Amino acid sequence: MIAVFAERYEIDEKGARQKHYCVSESVGIAKGFLINAFRQLGITMLTCTPNRMKCLNQIFEQPSNERPYVFLVIGHPAQTAMVPRAATEKNLWSRSRRLSDGSGQ
Repeated sequence: MIAVFAERYEIDEKGARQKHYCVSESVGIAKGFLINAFRQLGITMLTCTPNRMKCLNQIFEQPSNERPYVFLVIGHPAQTAMVPRAATEKNLWSRSRRLSDGSGQ
C-alpha cells in the first residue's frame, strides 16, 4: 500500500509558510509516472481517493500541511484474475454513447 500526500506549503525554520504552486498538477503527474512504472513491471493496482482521507495524516504521522492525495493498493494479480471485457475495448467513447442512448449494447 502506498499513500501519496501533497505538500501544500512548507514551514521554514522561522515558522513562516512558503506556498507551493501547482501542487495538484505536480502530484498528479508524479502519480502517473508511478502507476506507469508499476504497469510496466506487470504489477496491478487499485487507486482509492475517498472524500475523507484526513485520517491518513494521523496513521502515517504526516504534518497538517500535507493532505492525502491518493491511496494505492498494489500487487501481482492472481493467476485466475480476469480483466473485464469493457476494460479492454479501445473505443470507450462509442460504448459510452451506446449506454447514454439507452440501447446498452
